[in-house]
Amino acid sequence: MCVKCTAELMPQSFHISDGRYSCHCVGAYDGWLRDAIIRYKSGARSTVFGLALAAAAHVPLGGTIVPIPSSAAKIHERGYDTMGLLSRQIAKLRPDVEVQPVLRVMRPVVDQVGLNARERRANVAGAFRSAAGLSGRIVLIDDVITTGATMSEGMRAAELAGAKEVFGFSLCAGANRGYL
Repeated sequence: MCVKCTAELMPQSFHISDGRYSCHCVGAYDGWLRDAIIRYKSGARSTVFGLALAAAAHVPLGGTIVPIPSSAAKIHERGYDTMGLLSRQIAKLRPDVEVQPVLRVMRPVVDQVGLNARERRANVAGAFRSAAGLSGRIVLIDDVITTGATMSEGMRAAELAGAKEVFGFSLCAGANRGYL
């Protein structure tokens, strides 16, 4: 990441699910950040280091990073787990955090692109479960918070697994976030 790109980041804090959950993101879903995420999700693993640099500067201090899971089909299609890889790269840059990839996709979900907030919420309802108990400070990480449906469902699953303090973190957020 160059100095110009770093200067263009506009971190934001906001709430989703009627104010129930606190989230933070590195910037808006726009410009070079949007383009880098699209490249990364399209198979350009090399962009992970720049994205991790951007994220590592803004991830809350301490705690456990739990990546939002991808379906087995998406991981197979891309050849890697995007949020798992990003989380591990962030942890290399931030020794005060650890990664626990414990959330699992428990049932099929459709791609969220093109779905409205209500459809997104229904699509991911009950889709995640933790494979292990959680405790302490948990930071769920995803690439984009569009409406907040996926992040809210991940936070619900983390709480059911025992997490007492759950925060959401993403690389970027869309303008419609939190309308759930």
